[in-house]
Amino acid sequence: MDNFLNIAQFFGFLSFAMSIWKLQLKSHRSIIWWDIPGGLCWAIHFYLISGYSALIINVLSSIRATAKCYLPEKYSSPMIYIIVVLIWILCFYFYQDIYSLLPPLASTIATYGLIGNSRQILSNCIFIHYIIWLIYAVALVSPFMALSTLIGMGSCLIGKFRHERTTENDTKL
Repeated sequence: MDNFLNIAQFFGFLSFAMSIWKLQLKSHRSIIWWDIPGGLCWAIHFYLISGYSALIINVLSSIRATAKCYLPEKYSSPMIYIIVVLIWILCFYFYQDIYSLLPPLASTIATYGLIGNSRQILSNCIFIHYIIWLIYAVALVSPFMALSTLIGMGSCLIGKFRHERTTENDTKL
């Protein structure tokens, strides 16, 4: 059983590393692209620990990111909205308490950042997404989840300020 849990933690760590990495990228499309393998690794992690609602959210989020990256805009936008509706339907199906509504809320806010082509809007939405996950972690009394969420928030802020400064310097030239 320990090996099984270690494998699950490995996929959790790998997906967390991808989440931190993507926030340091400048390109809006590159940030979204890293949601595909990151979301699938999270899905494997949650499958191994029997977190089926989180598994579904991450699989659908990977499909959402794939649609945004590879489909033309006229096809990807409706698909993104359909996926958000599916996430909410499935989360109501797996509803346990009021806190179980926080993950789909976080996913919906992150999805809003995907709709435009602005790195700044995406970064702001991801930061708000992390705030909601932090509330969820505190509600679940999960110190590791809270710590990883705080690290994600820090990475998001570092990437945001670093790229805002770079953009300002580019416009001055």
